[in-house]
Amino acid sequence: MSVDSVGAAAAEREAGGRRRAFETNLKSELAEALGDRMHPAARAELVRALGEAHEAVRHAFDARASFGLSGRRLYTVMQFGARALLKGPDEVSAGPLSARVFARIPDAALEGLTTRERQTVAVAVERSEIRSVHPVDLRPRLRLGLAELYANILIGRDRRAGDPAVKDDRRVPPEETLGLAAVLAIAVVFAGIGLWMIGGVLAGAAALFADPRISALWNALGG
Repeated sequence: MSVDSVGAAAAEREAGGRRRAFETNLKSELAEALGDRMHPAARAELVRALGEAHEAVRHAFDARASFGLSGRRLYTVMQFGARALLKGPDEVSAGPLSARVFARIPDAALEGLTTRERQTVAVAVERSEIRSVHPVDLRPRLRLGLAELYANILIGRDRRAGDPAVKDDRRVPPEETLGLAAVLAIAVVFAGIGLWMIGGVLAGAAALFADPRISALWNALGG
């Protein structure tokens, strides 16, 4: 088997593992959220449709890495992307992931559900990609006209460190090192941009209020 074939097989296993994890989380979320309001067979079909759609969603950047720290393993996730904002009364979304997943499923998959129930499903989709609570969970959003930029940054304890399936994903030492390097590089870039913006605002404010005319106007307005 060629190196390319091995890489493709590993990627397929990883994708399949993520879909199984997503659908497992989603089944639990929907069972809690919808209860008896949806027939189990219909709910299973909805989970299948959402799982298939979720598998097709791609972020512009998606880095996941697991690394050891002080005897424990930390799991980091960094995702960046953009989506078009839909307008209209029928738009149902709890975030960029659910919006992009809903755009890929057939209309029949949500047939019979009220708007409130559809919103419940959207929330379940958002929660199901990574269900466990992470100490660091940042999901900033930035709207620019008809588009939205989003980021998901999560850091927490890796509870699958002893799982035999770990060798089938990107937690093997060479690849996790690359993943961690990517995470740190992106973090440094965004931290630099943030510091530059804060510095620009402070510099602008200092220059603004150093002008005696602006200061006088501010005082006159009761500032």
